[in-house]
Amino acid sequence: MVNPQAAPGNARQSQRTQNYFVAAVDPYNRNRAPTTSDYRDPATGRLYPIHCEWRDTSASPPDIWKLVDISSNSATWQKFIEGGGTGDIMTLSGDDGVAVDPDASGNMNLNGLAVANATHAKPAYFKDATAANTVDLDIQVGAAVTGAPGDKNDAGIVSFDDTAFGVDTDGYVTMVGGKETACSNFIVDPSGTRAEYTTIQAAIDAASAGDIIFVKEGTYTEDLNIDKNLKFQAFSLKNRNGPNTPIITGKMNLNSTTIVEFTGFQFQTNSDNIVDMGSGNNLTFDNCRIKGESGVTSILSSAGSNLYMTNCSSDVDTGKFLDLQAGTVFIEYCFFENTSSTASTVSAGSVTMRYSSINTQFVTSGTGSIISFHCEFGTTFTPYQNLTWLTQNSSQPSYLFDSKLYSGTATAIDIDSGTVECYDSVFNSSNANVIDGAGTFKYGGLTFSGSSININATTQTLVEEGPNRIIGGTGYLQVPSGTTAQRPGSPVEGMIRYNSTAAYIEGYSNGAWKDLTASSGGGGLTWNEVTGTSQALAVDNGYICNNASLVTCTLPSTAAVGDVIRVVGSGSGGWRIAQNAGQTIHFGSNSTTTGTGGRLDSVNQYDGVEIICITANTDFIVISSQGTIQVT
Repeated sequence: MVNPQAAPGNARQSQRTQNYFVAAVDPYNRNRAPTTSDYRDPATGRLYPIHCEWRDTSASPPDIWKLVDISSNSATWQKFIEGGGTGDIMTLSGDDGVAVDPDASGNMNLNGLAVANATHAKPAYFKDATAANTVDLDIQVGAAVTGAPGDKNDAGIVSFDDTAFGVDTDGYVTMVGGKETACSNFIVDPSGTRAEYTTIQAAIDAASAGDIIFVKEGTYTEDLNIDKNLKFQAFSLKNRNGPNTPIITGKMNLNSTTIVEFTGFQFQTNSDNIVDMGSGNNLTFDNCRIKGESGVTSILSSAGSNLYMTNCSSDVDTGKFLDLQAGTVFIEYCFFENTSSTASTVSAGSVTMRYSSINTQFVTSGTGSIISFHCEFGTTFTPYQNLTWLTQNSSQPSYLFDSKLYSGTATAIDIDSGTVECYDSVFNSSNANVIDGAGTFKYGGLTFSGSSININATTQTLVEEGPNRIIGGTGYLQVPSGTTAQRPGSPVEGMIRYNSTAAYIEGYSNGAWKDLTASSGGGGLTWNEVTGTSQALAVDNGYICNNASLVTCTLPSTAAVGDVIRVVGSGSGGWRIAQNAGQTIHFGSNSTTTGTGGRLDSVNQYDGVEIICITANTDFIVISSQGTIQVT
């Protein structure tokens, strides 16, 4: 009994497919037979992997066992090779599976198979019969059966009589552990010796809607025209080297309204598109590989068609990977190692990508849209550098969430028109403008890990919808930059930015933007030299009074708690700080007279004072002074 095995593609597998931890190595040599308690590696504590080997060296030659199941802390082992067997051919009795080895001619026979409990029969294990990994099976139920179910030689799969083996309605025979073996009339083998059909198209023509077509390894140079709902399953006789992958070199055309699924294939171009999906079709690639060459489009999708790719990989050297003219493409857990510099085009419909590595450029137009969740575009290694991953020209927005874009010396996203929204993503670029174009860029939570952090604000409309983390790759922190006119329309407390109009870093505090630097030194204030005899003071400013006559400085009528003002003398005339109605300055244990009659006066030329507002608009306190200050 041989189970068909899906031939895996070369896709990078996701961690979600790993359901348990397994031991690093098989148990190998032990001087006893395994028991039901032997399900865990005593050295690491991890479960043994299903189908691992146990070598019982107490027999000569050793018996070899296979682990077939672990359930409720109990292991089920079956002999794979009977070391003490007599002869090369062994039989099955009842529903107990034992090893069957090929004879000197490379043939294997199963004799005396009991069918009373056949729906629960345990699988037999086979060694390779020939170098080509083929096996001759003669299933005998009481007497030899020829030309009937059970006499499928070399096909790698056996059709059983449903009266004996209880075939269920979906065409499968149930085996031990709930596994199923296909009972199919549609098996394709290019050699013509192990199946009814030598071409996939011949099997398609003979099949009915809903059938499963099993395809042996080999290269199939043919165009496929599919006009019915079908599933295609790659399989190969299991051996220690693993199964090979069937390769389809040609063009696939989906006609009518069909639902088609391929598992375990490789598709490659032959001077034409790999797939022309037509209209209204649904195509699924699972564990497949797309190999594009010759400068053609790999996948062409038209109105109303849907393409689903899971656990797949692609390698497009030249030409487009995708031309989506309408419909939907869904990509999940895939790895695209494309080296083509020709971008995929999306003129209508949408491409949604999740948990994938995407080395494919996209250009949108019309009503096309790109949606990325947890994806990586490009890497820090050639040839995936220096590429713009998204060029937006569509009336429909494109979206990137929690994604990474490595673009080298190129702009990562070019928004020629339309809108791109990007949140919680990482950009690595050395281009002068990481984000460029004349469209609208909505963003929040971005991290810039390359040497460039600039979003072109000259031509773009920027809508900042969340805090950004902009960290330069050379070990510095750089804040966003923009003109006074480009300040956020609804600022919140704690925002910091560089004001390119005023040429200083500013922060939003107490309802106003304030300079966080100083134009001529000194602790975050803007300093002003006063050469006249009067000056209206402003919060968060410092004043150098430089006149031979007295300079009268008047407190601002409006000040917030925490606002700071400094006044120092330079000219021989000294300075005075006058008050407005209702204002008072507190200096240690002394206070000025409340209102316009109160004041502070310098006594010496170089006296200075720093005051802070402690009650909005009315009360101020001196926190530092130099020289002798007179309180009135």
